Amino acid sequence: MIFQWQISELEQKEMEDVNYKKILFHFCDEVADRLEKWFEKIELNHTSRFEDCRTNHFFYVENCDLQYFNTDVEEDIMYLLDEGFEVIEITEDKING
Repeated sequence: MIFQWQISELEQKEMEDVNYKKILFHFCDEVADRLEKWFEKIELNHTSRFEDCRTNHFFYVENCDLQYFNTDVEEDIMYLLDEGFEVIEITEDKING
């Protein structure tokens, strides 16, 4: 199942809200800069991996570290889904009105 959060919803989360929670985050290019600022806020480790994440638009958080996985290898994503990970798509904020 795929859930959807706006970037402002994610920005309200703390490390304990996402660490070891079995969440695969999928994001669009438009929110990437805000994600990097959020990583700093929650003191996420290994944020240099985000350059790789920008290629496939996926990451997860485990052991307080940014985790990257290769979406070109079907076994990688299938393993995570079989382990109970859920996908949350991070989108731009919707403008009311």
